[in-house]
Amino acid sequence: PADLDLLYFDIPDDVLRQRLRERNAALTEGTFEITDEMFELFSSWFEPPAPDERPHVIVADDRSGS
Repeated sequence: PADLDLLYFDIPDDVLRQRLRERNAALTEGTFEITDEMFELFSSWFEPPAPDERPHVIVADDRSGS
């Protein structure tokens, strides 16, 4: 099997929501709005990488909110 690294961005939900609001305010042609409801739904499907997956996970976090 091929080697695989997962790049996991550990970003707080409030930062992600703010980034989506900024993105939604400046949509370009061919893009679509991601609503708060969509974010909640998509987030409910997500599972962070498990500890046993960590040898193949590169974690990047942005606690500054930038």
